[in-house]
Amino acid sequence: QTHKDFRIFITSEMNDRLPAALLQISDLMVAEAPTGVKASLTRFFSSLSKDRLGSSSMIHNRMYLLLGWTHAVIQERLRYVPNGWTERYEFTEADAWHGLDVIDSLVSTSGSLDESNNRTPSDPEHLPWDAIRSTLCKGVFGGRVTSEVDQRVLDELVHAVFVP
Repeated sequence: QTHKDFRIFITSEMNDRLPAALLQISDLMVAEAPTGVKASLTRFFSSLSKDRLGSSSMIHNRMYLLLGWTHAVIQERLRYVPNGWTERYEFTEADAWHGLDVIDSLVSTSGSLDESNNRTPSDPEHLPWDAIRSTLCKGVFGGRVTSEVDQRVLDELVHAVFVP
């Protein structure tokens, strides 16, 4: 006999193989992340640590905004397959995190040395824009893209957003 206070919580995606009887006797909760560019940007920036944002230069923060916007648009286009992308790609938050690491690395190696011998980017014009765009297009996001048409769309997006 089952105890009167017994409860079980099951987490699942909707699937045709779930027994209909189980669903009918259950209390269902559906939780989905909000959609849209604004919601994606909010998730992106709320996932950044205060240390990363606070210790970064204004140029780093500008680049983070550009990356967050690009990632949000890429994610939003997934909602409109086959019009947004020709096929469904598995772009994830890990791509954005990798993009942050790429930006930190490339931006930190450019710039001038301050009095503490730390490299600080001083001018957006002197950033390695070609390296940033190429790495994002071919490595970070482009590594998942298999269609030439989608690669061109991605390249145009990144080249339109990441400009001095």
